[in-house]
This record gives sequence, structure tokens and C-alpha cells, in this order.
Amino acid sequence: MSYLENNRFDFFKDRRFVPVFFVTLLVVFGGVLLVGAVAPLSLECDLKTYFVDASPGLALLLGALVLKITRSRRAGRRGRYEPSPLSRDERSKARSKLVKQK
Repeated sequence: MSYLENNRFDFFKDRRFVPVFFVTLLVVFGGVLLVGAVAPLSLECDLKTYFVDASPGLALLLGALVLKITRSRRAGRRGRYEPSPLSRDERSKARSKLVKQK
């Protein structure tokens, strides 16, 4: 593989994208199930008018839910411990120990 292909492969094999995949999968299949459940009902009675009236409220509710989840995830990341970078002196000492072990 070339350098660009290796880089792309390393980017997509990252484990952080697994939840994104499953959420997308859930949304796609959930949408299909929802449309499959609502379509017969909308043919029997006039649900289209109710859906048009309720869609702004549903959009606001969904937006608030996404915003809440996003903010809680960001707040969780802020509380994590991040080690401070090593000083030049500490780095050289660590490198010298690695060289001595070989």
C-alpha cells in the first residue's frame, strides 16, 4: 500500500468511529421501521395533517436531545486527566535510558 492508502486505513480503523457506525445503523433501520409502521396508519386516516403540525415540535425535541447529548459528552471529556508534556531535560533522560537498555 502506498503512503496515502496506509494513512487512510489508519484513520478509518480508529475505534472511536464504532459508535458513529452503530448510531447510523440504528437511525437507518429505525427510520425504515418507523416509516413501515406509520405508512399504513396514514393511509387509513388522515395522519398527514397531524404530522405536518407536529413536525416542528418533533424537530425541536430532537435538536434539544442532540444538544444535550453533545454537551454531556464534551463535559465528560473535559474532566479527563491529561498528562503534561515532558520537558526537554526529562525527554533526553528518558531517551538515554532507552538507549542504555539495548
